[in-house]
Amino acid sequence: MRIVKGNKTVEINEPELNKIIENFPTVVIDLGTGDGRFVYKNALKKHEIFFIGIDPSEKQLQIYSKKAVRKKLINVLFVVSSVEQLPPELRGKADKVYIILPWGTLLQKLVKPDKLALSDVAAILKKGGTLETVLGYSPNLEPSESKRLDLPEINISYLRNETIPAYRGSGLTLMSLNPTEPAYLRKLESTWGKKIGLTQERPLFIMQFTRE
Repeated sequence: MRIVKGNKTVEINEPELNKIIENFPTVVIDLGTGDGRFVYKNALKKHEIFFIGIDPSEKQLQIYSKKAVRKKLINVLFVVSSVEQLPPELRGKADKVYIILPWGTLLQKLVKPDKLALSDVAAILKKGGTLETVLGYSPNLEPSESKRLDLPEINISYLRNETIPAYRGSGLTLMSLNPTEPAYLRKLESTWGKKIGLTQERPLFIMQFTRE
């Protein structure tokens, strides 16, 4: 498994990962973490929780990995990977997985559900662990990306009837589905969330699942 430490990339195996996280009762993973702000900021405040940010861009991950090295944080890890190739070392490790405002193919695989991808996401959760997904895009606000990915307009009805059944088929049971307001995004320590949270007309939804 490739991780970013500062401006370097190194490999660790599963025994090494287990050693790193063994003294932390809770592990939280942020899939599609971007620059890693979410895991970095939360690791600063919640020393008893181990945070893992996953993103395919090494360059993006370096931004907050460098800060974590300077702060000598021992409860955060930045992993170079994607939903298509989640490291097997992470299977069954997470008490909670966040996917906050996914973009690109990650968004596509969640909204037009890819059962294989959803099963892989479920697999990194412990049994009884939770998945929280925050969706927020609009064909009106992102016409080119919506067209490129052939994304539908999202609303409660679409998510409940077209999206959620695939999650259930991947071992994820719905706990809640609710619209939310841009103010919620401002509370999240997410760079992308802070940027698009300023757009009042953006539809936003939170889906929470538990792994069976």
